[in-house]
Amino acid sequence: MPNIFEPARGRSNDLRVERLAAEAGADHLGMTLYELEPGDSMVYHYHLGREELLIALVGRVALRTPEGSRELTEGEVVRAATGAHMASRTSAPGSRASWS
Repeated sequence: MPNIFEPARGRSNDLRVERLAAEAGADHLGMTLYELEPGDSMVYHYHLGREELLIALVGRVALRTPEGSRELTEGEVVRAATGAHMASRTSAPGSRASWS
């Protein structure tokens, strides 16, 4: 069973990741944990037909959308609308974020 407090073991686009929903056995739910170091960025991307949530678990995470950028603090949850472009990166060492 996955645990969000354990270090991420996987890699995707040079980032440390843990596919939490898949490891928990989910077929129709997605949730991925990203461990981001200063300078790390996710690929700027979009999704058609689904919304996403970004949860800043530890540290600060910068979120960029077509509307602009903002920094999320620990515990903040932000909804990304269907079709929205988004990316995140850290502004503090050892940040952890989850996309769902």
